[in-house]
Amino acid sequence: MEENEGMRERIPSWTSAEGLCTHAGGAKTDGALSATFFWMLGCALLVACMLLAGCAQGAKVTDSSPRAVAGEASIESSSALTEESQIVDLSIPFDRAVSVEGDATGDFAVTLDDGAINAKACKGEVAADGKVLHVRLAPTPEAKGVDTPLYFACYLGKLSVAASSADGALAHVVGQDGAAALLEAPVNATIPSGMRIQQTASVAGTATVKVTQFAQIRCCTWFSIGGTELFMHHHRFAQESNETCAAALAETINNSADGAFEATAKGSSVTVSAKGADSGKPLDIYIVEGVR
Repeated sequence: MEENEGMRERIPSWTSAEGLCTHAGGAKTDGALSATFFWMLGCALLVACMLLAGCAQGAKVTDSSPRAVAGEASIESSSALTEESQIVDLSIPFDRAVSVEGDATGDFAVTLDDGAINAKACKGEVAADGKVLHVRLAPTPEAKGVDTPLYFACYLGKLSVAASSADGALAHVVGQDGAAALLEAPVNATIPSGMRIQQTASVAGTATVKVTQFAQIRCCTWFSIGGTELFMHHHRFAQESNETCAAALAETINNSADGAFEATAKGSSVTVSAKGADSGKPLDIYIVEGVR
């Protein structure tokens, strides 16, 4: 306490009118001390402002910035067949290791079916694992399902992930030296619903597929049938089975494709036949999904 009292006598009181008056006529050393104090205070404030500005802007692009290898990106989805466990994970590899500093969600412009994602039902997450960056979509706590007005849904599943900055810089995704990572082109993908089929027979104009796994998230499944693409919905994915999925696929085919095909379901299998000019051609059926 005695040392502090001495300090109060040697250093002017900048917030007290009495203190200013007391030291106004003091020795020249007090004036020099005053000037030095203000100079040091100004420098400290300037450095603090510069540091804060740097943090606000995030990392910068340099010659050592990690660059995305978009052609090797992949996407997957999964759930435990509950609303809250649904997740979509887009993996974007980079040419060197990356890490996430702070909240990186604002570094990305994410669209679904060419529109904005409903932030009330869907939340974004960004994480890094070595050279791979994961951009994930998951339900918000408020998205309880089809029995409530709000639920997680990927609809047609046409996902696009791009950098929100014009130059592709990801300010909160950095390399080992702190340089901002670069995502120079959008990554476009068709989200997998989790449904799986296996083609078990094919003759001219007719093919049979077996549903080996029903949808795992609320997202459409896209099919190519003899080169014609169509999709089916999975509004109540958690209540589906391989058999109900097969029946829904047959119904979708019969109601779609402009009448070019007809389908029948038996158990978990679906037999599809082409009509008209395509009836004599080979018929391949497969699911369309993944990064494109």
